[in-house]
Amino acid sequence: MRPFDTIAQAVARLAGFFGRAERESRLTDEMRFHVDMQTEALVRAGTDRREARRQALVAFGGRERWRDAARDEYRGQFFDRLGQDVRYGARSLLHARVFTAASVATLALGIGATTAIFSVVDAVLLRPLPYADPNGLVMLWEHHMSNAGSAHNVTGPANFLDWRDEARSFSAMAAFVTSRVTIVAAGGDPVSEQSRYASAALLPMLGIKPVLGRLYTEAEDRAGAARVAVLDYGLWQRRFGGRRDIVGSTVQINGNDVTIVGVLPKGFAFFEPSALWMPMRFSDEDRTAQGRYLRVVARLNPGVSWQRADLEMKAIARHRAIDVPELDANWTALASPMRDDLVGNSRTPLLVLLGAVGFLLLIACTNVANLMLARAGDRRRELAVRVALGAAPRRIVHQMLTESVMLAVAGAALGVAGAWAGTRALGRMVPPELDAAAVSGIGIDARVLAFVICVALVTGIAFGLAPALQSANRDPKDAMSEGGRSGGAGSRRAGRLRAALVVVEIALAVVLLAGAGLMVRSLADLRRVPLGFDADHVLTAGVALHGHAYDSATAAIGFFERAEQRLAALPGVRAVGAISWLPLSGLRSASSFTVVGQPVPPLGQEPVGDFRAITPGYFAAMGIPIEEGRGLEATDRRGGGEVVVVSHTLARTFWPNGSPVGHELKYEWDDWHVARIVGVAGDVHHDGPRTEPYMEMYLPLEQFPYTGLTFVVRSSGNPLALAAPLRAALRDLDPTQAVADVKPMTDLVHASVGDTRLDTVLFASFGVIGLVLAMIGIYGLGAYTVQQRRHEFGIRMALGAQRRTVLSMAIRRGLVLAAFGLAVGVAGALSLTHLMGALLFGVKPNDPVTFAWVAVALAAIAALSAWVPARRATRLDPVAALRSD
Repeated sequence: MRPFDTIAQAVARLAGFFGRAERESRLTDEMRFHVDMQTEALVRAGTDRREARRQALVAFGGRERWRDAARDEYRGQFFDRLGQDVRYGARSLLHARVFTAASVATLALGIGATTAIFSVVDAVLLRPLPYADPNGLVMLWEHHMSNAGSAHNVTGPANFLDWRDEARSFSAMAAFVTSRVTIVAAGGDPVSEQSRYASAALLPMLGIKPVLGRLYTEAEDRAGAARVAVLDYGLWQRRFGGRRDIVGSTVQINGNDVTIVGVLPKGFAFFEPSALWMPMRFSDEDRTAQGRYLRVVARLNPGVSWQRADLEMKAIARHRAIDVPELDANWTALASPMRDDLVGNSRTPLLVLLGAVGFLLLIACTNVANLMLARAGDRRRELAVRVALGAAPRRIVHQMLTESVMLAVAGAALGVAGAWAGTRALGRMVPPELDAAAVSGIGIDARVLAFVICVALVTGIAFGLAPALQSANRDPKDAMSEGGRSGGAGSRRAGRLRAALVVVEIALAVVLLAGAGLMVRSLADLRRVPLGFDADHVLTAGVALHGHAYDSATAAIGFFERAEQRLAALPGVRAVGAISWLPLSGLRSASSFTVVGQPVPPLGQEPVGDFRAITPGYFAAMGIPIEEGRGLEATDRRGGGEVVVVSHTLARTFWPNGSPVGHELKYEWDDWHVARIVGVAGDVHHDGPRTEPYMEMYLPLEQFPYTGLTFVVRSSGNPLALAAPLRAALRDLDPTQAVADVKPMTDLVHASVGDTRLDTVLFASFGVIGLVLAMIGIYGLGAYTVQQRRHEFGIRMALGAQRRTVLSMAIRRGLVLAAFGLAVGVAGALSLTHLMGALLFGVKPNDPVTFAWVAVALAAIAALSAWVPARRATRLDPVAALRSD
């Protein structure tokens, strides 16, 4: 026995068992005997059997017992009928192997794609965050009121400490910042790991409990306390072999002895991944500190909404602006739900993708509905015989719906298998700004399986309902008399319905193709944006110096100078430089400044620009042009006059018709500085091609010292070939320092358009699949039409009709339907593509060029799909066509 038949019979037996159990559960054997006898007596007397059964049940069991028994009998009959329909449907589908395989494969594509996208939407947008009472968690931000582009600015320690003391809307508040540290375990090599400095209140606020040891305490989160740390589960396994005696042991972190007090649970993540957690340890000096670099999370008090907390934060900010204008003038504060900040700008793309894959599922359902209509036409004699033998129309509908649901369930099972692999790939390709905890939760779980079951049932009914009703309403006399011809009213109705479904398929495909075309053009435009530097043949590597040997700026500067010389001497190296914040790294350091000699703006309204420390070789290594003046040179050292190279945007902002070279900028960075402009560098898109360049100032490392820089090495060949020599050269200089993020600069460039690339790939995939399904629909309708009209074509050709005339007649219908579908689809796309506005770049949602290409491409493919079966009509043998009817 075939496996498919075995499964069907098992389902039928199970359904029949439950039906009989329900039916027999309420009647005793004695009462059943009397009811049966009375029923038969009433039937012999001429009473309808159903009414006789009711009267017998009422007579022997009362009205209440009759209602219960009637309900149970109905349930039993339902399960019996279901078992019969499942058995019959299984045999019928197994007999029509080509139809079943095509339908299941089509549905597997639609349901699988829908499931994969829904798993991402569920993990990111719908599923509760994996923290204690996630709805009570909010993020607190600052916002400079003159900056309309970025409402969520990081916070300074002075403001955070003041918020923590004054705010009454929160039961807890914590700050955190992420940075790289160098870890040296006993007997091990130094490694660079992402670390998080966080207030002691943060992990308990999230409801996190360690799997080993404990969390650090408030007492340990104070300046001067013993240094402690908590390991991430991954780091514990990766670097320490999962040793349980790690708690209480000491490791070196940035040259300091640190005691490990605990290990976090497996799978825990909070924003970007962090391998190590350490106390923030604020001091009294932080209450007056300049600078903003903290992210702040708080838990709302019971009964307090985030909107109320937002109003309180704005009130506190107004008081701060009055009390501390030198720090907070023209600044405000705000609160927002944590999920909104974790999701960021990904909500709209995910919802648009879910809508697009929903269109693909509709196309799949429409295609299968067309297949079922064609099959129903082939089965019209069978269905007519069943109706003539007494089958009620609702039984025909029930039978065909059962078959359609069986197809949908089989397609869903196959689609889940594909979605399982697809979700793993999507988890690796989701935009990097998404919360790591949400990304790690992407997969097929009970929620997603429940969604698949609902989709399977709904789609099974959706694509099966129209063919079922069409078959049930067919007059059996017409069906028996139609034979192989197409003249019956039922055939005409089925033909019109199939044509309508083809129009719907084409229209949906147009919408998907328009979206795909817009995304392709956006990606192409993004790639054409000049980033301001040449990323080819460039290798990057970060070094953050630690240890008492580099406490002085002179020692740190000396290390970077020696390292640059050592790297420049490596074979294949053309240029070497270093910078504090690498383009496209997502890191920046901004501050206000003024132009000496120009009117001083009001307090809090000073212009803001990015400050970046570089070595003299940086511009050459990155391929950034010097437009005016000169770049930074080795002679620009400490003790001499301070100099700066400004970006093109800054130069044009303050000197639109002149040269900035020779002018001076004044800024505060630990102390007040005045730097003379010696050159203008080309603009760099530090935040990717979607954002406009902003004002930047490049300062020499000698005069603007940093202990952490990223080396930029330009090679004459494959930059990865320099990775090992680079590590070895830096290790020779100081074996206690770790090298981090050794990778080609092109990786950062590709990542900067990664979210658009992912959206484009998905949209293009959905569009191509939808187009293929729609073209299959056109081809299928054409082939079916030729088959149905072969008698007519045979007569015409026997009477002398030219082949081109027959070809025109056969192809005309497909082209007309394609034209209708194209018109409806373009109208629908014009009304829907505006929802994609946030995803597009350099192209409008109603771009006429894209729509024109979509129309031409679809019309050409539709013509080809209609021509293939139509050409078959011209090759009919008139005698054979007439004889076959």
